[in-house]
Amino acid sequence: MIRQILCGSCGLSFEVIDPTASGKLFCPNCANEIDSSGAKKVEMIGPYKLGKLLGQGGMGQVYSAVGPDGNSYALKVMIQE
Repeated sequence: MIRQILCGSCGLSFEVIDPTASGKLFCPNCANEIDSSGAKKVEMIGPYKLGKLLGQGGMGQVYSAVGPDGNSYALKVMIQE
C-alpha cells in the first residue's frame, strides 16, 4: 500500500510503499527518523484512482486503477532507490 508521509522536522511530503514493513523510516530530505503511524493512504496517482493491490515484487507494486476516461488499468508503482 502506498502511504503519504509528512516529515515533522523539515515539512517534506513524500510517498512510501508499505512504511510499516520496512522498519525504520527516514526523511529523504533531512534524514530524520519519521513515525509512519500517521501516514495517509494515497488514493490517486496523477489522474488515476487506485483500486486494490494486484501484486508486488522486487521492483514495485501493481494496482488496479481507473483512468480519467473511465477505463480500467493496471498501474505499476516502481520502488525508488
